[in-house]
Amino acid sequence: ENCEHTLRSYIEDTVGIKQYRILFKEGGVTPLSDHVFPRRLGANIMAIGIQGGRVKPSSGYAFLRIQQDSTAIVHSLQRFGQPFNVPPDTRFYHFCDSWMLRLMQQHGECLRPLLVDLFRNNPIRRVFRFLDEMTGPWENFMLMASLVPQLCKQTLPVTNTVLRTTLGQRKI
Repeated sequence: ENCEHTLRSYIEDTVGIKQYRILFKEGGVTPLSDHVFPRRLGANIMAIGIQGGRVKPSSGYAFLRIQQDSTAIVHSLQRFGQPFNVPPDTRFYHFCDSWMLRLMQQHGECLRPLLVDLFRNNPIRRVFRFLDEMTGPWENFMLMASLVPQLCKQTLPVTNTVLRTTLGQRKI
């Protein structure tokens, strides 16, 4: 409702159109999943976009990831004559996404203080670089260190589970 009000205000006040009808309202759900989607669907067929796993599992954000993937596909086509030579997803960010998804599912009450501290204790540029998966080890360490005071005790079992499933370790 708030979005519709904002859109109506924009159309009427900014664009200056007073007489219009909304014919269709688009809607959808972006699944948040850390499932690893197969990229190669055939000898010359590659899954892209959402089907290719380009949605960031913990946020649903896909625009930048799809743009970067498209650039990598074009580069692969130009250099190798096929689209499949694209960089793999980084295990660290996959771990972070898996951890966040499990935290959301099992201990949602921990999210608010965690996210407040994420944005309060870090420069916004660092947070966005992290969300865009462009941070280096030092920035990642700084981000994680800024969250330690607010981590809920319940996150330790979640972390252990994610480490075992994501990194293939048996005991942490």
